[in-house]
Amino acid sequence: MIGIYKKTIIGVSRVRNQGYLIKDVLDHLTSYLDGVIVYDDASTDNTLNILKNHPLVLEVIENNYWESDRQQRSKAEGSHRQLLFNRAKTYYPEWVYVFDADEFVEFKEGLDLKNEGIDSYYFRLYDYYITAHDVEKYYKEREYIGPEFREIPMMFRASLDLNFHSRVPKGFYNIDFGGYVKHYGKATTIEDWDKKCKYYINHLTENQPGNIDISEKWQKRLGKAVHSKSDFFNDLIKWEDKIEFGLELTNDLERLSTLNLNILVANSSLNTIGGSETFTFALIEELKKYSNFNVEYFTFNKGDISKRIEKELCVNFMSLKKYDLILANHNIVVDKLYKKGVIIQTCHGIFPKLEQPSKNADGYVVISQEIQNHLANKSFASKLIYNSINLTRFYPKVKINKKPKVVLSLCHSENANNTIKTLANDLGLKYIQAYKYKNPVWNIEDLINQADIVFGLGRSAYESMSCGRPVIVYDDRRYFPSYSDGYVKNILGFSLLNNCSGRYSKNQLALNDLKKEVAKYNSEDGDFLRDFSKKELDVRKNLIKYINYYLILKQLKIDRKLSTKFKVLIKKIKIKIFKIIKKVIRYLTFKIKAC
Repeated sequence: MIGIYKKTIIGVSRVRNQGYLIKDVLDHLTSYLDGVIVYDDASTDNTLNILKNHPLVLEVIENNYWESDRQQRSKAEGSHRQLLFNRAKTYYPEWVYVFDADEFVEFKEGLDLKNEGIDSYYFRLYDYYITAHDVEKYYKEREYIGPEFREIPMMFRASLDLNFHSRVPKGFYNIDFGGYVKHYGKATTIEDWDKKCKYYINHLTENQPGNIDISEKWQKRLGKAVHSKSDFFNDLIKWEDKIEFGLELTNDLERLSTLNLNILVANSSLNTIGGSETFTFALIEELKKYSNFNVEYFTFNKGDISKRIEKELCVNFMSLKKYDLILANHNIVVDKLYKKGVIIQTCHGIFPKLEQPSKNADGYVVISQEIQNHLANKSFASKLIYNSINLTRFYPKVKINKKPKVVLSLCHSENANNTIKTLANDLGLKYIQAYKYKNPVWNIEDLINQADIVFGLGRSAYESMSCGRPVIVYDDRRYFPSYSDGYVKNILGFSLLNNCSGRYSKNQLALNDLKKEVAKYNSEDGDFLRDFSKKELDVRKNLIKYINYYLILKQLKIDRKLSTKFKVLIKKIKIKIFKIIKKVIRYLTFKIKAC
């Protein structure tokens, strides 16, 4: 019957001992595919019988010999798929969908398979996990996934000349997003988890991020089927939250889970709520997720924030003489700690003396282009990493209204608060505030989610954007003039240059001017600002940038030491050669005189 009728999508898969899952997967795929070709790799359970009797299966390629050699198994990952792809072509389909037997696909709504400009589609694959909450349930009743997703090319035009060396072939160019995949390979049963671990341990070899072999990675997972966090130490989420809290599983993220580091996070003061204090808390909170990191903190002034760090995050005050990495805010902290490890100083501003770079730091991070230029003028090179926000804490819990009804002031001056309060009264809006000097609020995300539009600068603005709230960059700080960038969405890229401080536009807005800025409100801008936060402010991503920077600085330090040792060695050799030459000259002089 091969080639007699044309099909739109043929699925291909290589399987072994998937009797527990394969019928469910094939039943599910009936809604998406016109047929499936399967390579059965010497199954010893009822997989083959299920395949041969399922109406979606067009044919089964049977392999009766199990190859146990690691190298050969790795090669088979590609060669079997190549065989399947070539076989699928004989049915003259438009597309070939490559899947594993533990995956449930959901094509995106409105997927246009007739678009001639696309030759392949990638899918976002999320891992389901067994948790203590659902350990006794059937695998399809699992509730939690890891936030990490892999973007895997899985569907290709049959007309392509693809070469499979692994799951992802070579030979496609124009790719688009195709949908989502529920991966249950880690979520079937505890017994299956251990079998999977042993398979990777005993039968595959492949270098993984962090320079470890895949067998070593799965050896560490053996016996740990029940999860409270993902395999990459992130908090588990539910399927419906995948878009809001999803995080791409990059090589850098995976490597983070392989590093064993002693890390100290330091801030000059941790007694009250402020920008650098909440930044410090967010950084420690993220670091503490990783069981391979030993995290401690340091401050000159303990208080409310340090108590939260100790009580809520279970992080202790500095106890070690040496650390691999010290993440420090403020120059006086750097000067106190610089002999204890590799120090990265984060500079949060250009004005306060505390924010100026210390010569004792090994590297410098800045949170805006303005600060980077400021450091460059002082002859300090730096790395730009925007302010870091915990996006699983600061997110849109409540949708904003089509027209603004509530305004929130996060300003640091009574003058600014009074102006905004008058504005709210004039426009018939509800006014709320969190004035840090009188009524500091720790769970500020709850207050932000009550508002439709927020007034504030810097970190206050970023936290509000992360909650999907339009922001008017405005305040009246004591250490610089009352500058404003206004309704920030329209000039976000420019405002970022100066850390959303108002110093880009330097507008000094009166009450009527601020009313005009409120009139620019568009509820859809909240989604735009949330998307920006996911790309640039996510503390999970920014931590990776810090660790990568540390690894560079560490290597530079090693190279400098080696260079110094080499120079010392050369100097010693020169001295010895000079002494030998002097001895030879004395000897020759003596001989000449003797003659």
